[in-house]
Amino acid sequence: MPLELFVKSDDTFVVNFAVCADKKNPYTLYADVSVEKLIEMYGEEANVDTIESHSATFRRPSFSDMSKLYDEAFSWDGTQVKTNASSMRLGKMILLLKSWTLKNPATEQEVRQLNPVIALVLGSELDRLSP
Repeated sequence: MPLELFVKSDDTFVVNFAVCADKKNPYTLYADVSVEKLIEMYGEEANVDTIESHSATFRRPSFSDMSKLYDEAFSWDGTQVKTNASSMRLGKMILLLKSWTLKNPATEQEVRQLNPVIALVLGSELDRLSP
């Protein structure tokens, strides 16, 4: 089987995640890549009755995508390179997100409004599964 040296615009991958509320404070959320890991990590604090499983579909980044993201995340002030890792992760999520199973549509505005706990899991998996 030949190596895939070019990224097709319809090449996608799925990131699964589970989320639940805290037993004592329903506004505190926990999230991880699976129900099992969520319970393993937060079992004592997690309200297992609130567990939801979701997924997000991302397209594979191309060289052009990564160049655009690097241009936005790195800057040169004349003496040193400055990086903004959170800007890179947010930009990558916005640029590559195709769909998700959350009730709100997968738009830039919704990504920006996403609970940070969920965004951290999605962003970490996105970084792990793509360059």
